[in-house]
Amino acid sequence: MPRKKSTTPDGVTARALAEEIGISRETFFAWIARGLLPAVPFRGAGTRYGAVHRLRATVIAKLRGEGVPFDDLEALLAVDDAELAARHGLAPTSESPAAGSFPLLAGAAGPMWHRVELLPGLELHLSSSSSAFVCRVAEEVVARYRAASR
Repeated sequence: MPRKKSTTPDGVTARALAEEIGISRETFFAWIARGLLPAVPFRGAGTRYGAVHRLRATVIAKLRGEGVPFDDLEALLAVDDAELAARHGLAPTSESPAAGSFPLLAGAAGPMWHRVELLPGLELHLSSSSSAFVCRVAEEVVARYRAASR
């Protein structure tokens, strides 16, 4: 029986993404289990991972290759995708709502959630199905509380 394509316009399989980055599929799943990468709804062979996963997994692999311990990764990843890409010389993801700065997960069934740490112990969660107005409010909250924590 022929194998299903590993990439679609909606994303890429874990195997294809892991191979592209140069890690094992098990490592990719371990990073999701540790909370370093966002989880997506499991759809068996149809599960796909988007540009957010590609960017963040690439950065994690780079940092781990530089010897950065797991305990330090969460703090280094606690920035939006555009800033993360800029810090590491990578192309930013193109997945974002109309208002702009909250990346979404491609190819997911139902709403996905983007987690933003505002302060230690305080998080904002934004659904991928949020309206432009809700995204603007979230951006204002993030701007206010991230500035307050500096």
